[in-house]
Amino acid sequence: MRIYIAGPMTGKPQMNFPLFNTVATQLREQGHEVVNPAEMEDHSRALTDIIKQDIEALLTCDAIMMLPEWEWSPGAKAELAVAKWAGLTIRNWLHEQMRHEAITA
Repeated sequence: MRIYIAGPMTGKPQMNFPLFNTVATQLREQGHEVVNPAEMEDHSRALTDIIKQDIEALLTCDAIMMLPEWEWSPGAKAELAVAKWAGLTIRNWLHEQMRHEAITA
């Protein structure tokens, strides 16, 4: 499965890249192909160019993985809306982590 990672960046320490990268590593270890915006971003470009790039990348995916606090991110909310509109599978990283911990406890 090809999975796009979505979550808050603006206002987060290190733009939340450590969490994006951790989740990307976990998903790759599970055998998924991952689109990680933290690996794609060039913040010297115009915001509209970044948005276009991210939405185009999202539309190449089968699923979107929502990171904690996505609800507070205008970009992540927009990505989720596009993913729903396109019929992608919606996944929530925090819920999956809690479920995994409950199973392994």
